[in-house]
This record gives sequence, structure tokens and C-alpha cells, in this order.
Amino acid sequence: MSLGWDRWVGDEGAIVGLDHFGASAPAGTIFEKFGFTVDRVTAVARGVLDGSVRGPQPTLEPGHLPAPRGGHPSLDPGDSGVGRTSSTDPGHS
Repeated sequence: MSLGWDRWVGDEGAIVGLDHFGASAPAGTIFEKFGFTVDRVTAVARGVLDGSVRGPQPTLEPGHLPAPRGGHPSLDPGDSGVGRTSSTDPGHS
């Protein structure tokens, strides 16, 4: 959560955080999907040092925004949970 970190980071820093909830997957998958990797955090830090990056940095996945026409932005046909209906999954409404 990036809320409140601006107090410590100030105007010259950057914040790598997650401001939406509800994603469920193994930690490594979540970290990669949202951009919490060594390479990305290092790139943000270098950007702060060279003056090209400031403030909260968006995650790589948009979070829980409406899915575009045709499906979920991070799921492919055949992925687990894709194509469920109320008749095939009683917990799906």
C-alpha cells in the first residue's frame, strides 16, 4: 500500500506499492504480474537517482478494472477458472 509513504519518500522519491486488492496466486506469480521484481524495483531506484522517476509507480497489471471486451487481461483461454458459468461452477455467479 503506497498510502502514507509519501511522508518518508518526499517529492524527490518514488513509491513501489500495491493499492488494490483481491488478486490470488502464489507469491512469485503475484510479484511478477504486478512488477515487484528485482529488475523493476532496481529500474525505479535508478530512475529516482537520475531524476526521471518520481511519485507512486503504477503496477504492471491494472488491478480490478473492468475486463476488456473478450476476457480478462491476464488470463488466456484454457487457464484455470476461465469460462466458468453458474451451471458449471455453483460458486460462480
